[in-house]
Amino acid sequence: MGLEKTAEILFNTSFFIYILTLITYSIILINKSKLFKTIGSIMLFTGLLFQTTGLALRWIEAGLSHPPMTNIYESLIFFAWGIVLVYLYFEKKYQINTIGILVIILVLVAMGLASLSPNRNIQPLVPALQSWWLPLHVFFASLSYALFLLSAIFAVLFIIKAQKIKMLIALLFDSFSLFCLLIVGGKSIFLLQPFSLNKVEFADGKIIHSPELISIPGINFLFLILAVFFAFGIIRLISKITTKKTATTKETIDPLSQTISLTCFILYAFSILWLIFVFYTMPGLSPASNPYSLGILILGFACSILQRILFIKYSFILNNLPSLNLLDQLSYQTIIISFPLLTLVIVTGSVWAHYAWGRYWGWDPKETWSLITWFIYALYLHLRFQKGWGGQKTALVSILGFFAVIFTYLGVNILLSGLHSYG
Repeated sequence: MGLEKTAEILFNTSFFIYILTLITYSIILINKSKLFKTIGSIMLFTGLLFQTTGLALRWIEAGLSHPPMTNIYESLIFFAWGIVLVYLYFEKKYQINTIGILVIILVLVAMGLASLSPNRNIQPLVPALQSWWLPLHVFFASLSYALFLLSAIFAVLFIIKAQKIKMLIALLFDSFSLFCLLIVGGKSIFLLQPFSLNKVEFADGKIIHSPELISIPGINFLFLILAVFFAFGIIRLISKITTKKTATTKETIDPLSQTISLTCFILYAFSILWLIFVFYTMPGLSPASNPYSLGILILGFACSILQRILFIKYSFILNNLPSLNLLDQLSYQTIIISFPLLTLVIVTGSVWAHYAWGRYWGWDPKETWSLITWFIYALYLHLRFQKGWGGQKTALVSILGFFAVIFTYLGVNILLSGLHSYG
């Protein structure tokens, strides 16, 4: 058995350990026993060790010529690794086990998305990637994105604990779900174009992408209906939140909003099930046809599921969240660390681009959106330092910044084309 195959087994093992850890952290929401917290932390650390070993083996298998960061498969595995690493640091320092369930779900989504990638084999680097600027650039990017993810989680939890208004929480979660839907199906929704995925072929156990596109029947109309319901529900929630009645209805959502939300949940679930059905019934398609699209759709649906889990024991979960001051400080501290890292991502990418293509900046879509993301977090720090903002205001900016991170990391690969398309 080669090192590459052993590494894949280790990644699968870590994925299974993270699932068990998710169950343990779910129990922590109900039972705050120190025993479960200790078990959860140990299991999470064990999963990280397996994942770290797998990454090291892939590096060795590549002849130490380049670290495992050169395609979307390795990038997502490394991104998940960074999330676990930085979360374990904050968990150990601040004892915030109760939010671990959110972190682990996103780690599982990232690793699940990686498993769908068609390019998982270790291959020689193309000339543009044969530079030690590559590992520096990708390392800084993965860690900064992981920290921005944690900052967004802390910000969302701050708003949840501060407002205690179910309608506001529903608005945040539904908005993100709609955002994910628009990234994947925006052209189908706004231009009424058929939703298409790349045809794939299997040769010698490998998946080969074809430039040929296969249209998915009916899914564009389903996306359109779902987007309309989401938009109507979000408008309804905004109108309710901005009325004076909100003060007396902090713990409830009006029946119409509940009905719309449930309809969206059912339509979203049906959309994913329909795609899965098509993958296994239409020749030339598989879940690996476009892992970016499927992954973002699943991320949006996971957000919808989390919303419903949160509402099951809403008051209990609120009481067990970290304090408002701690959540605000954690969101701020993660950005203080990740903003310089993002700056290094742009700088190292520019230097690398100069050596690879003879220019420091070419307004490639990924470059442009990295810069937009940088400006959003620069605005966050400006508002915090110069204007004295804090709490909910900066929490909303942090969430907006993470929307930009998601679009930069995955959305650009779906909607736009450019030089960052090696994976």
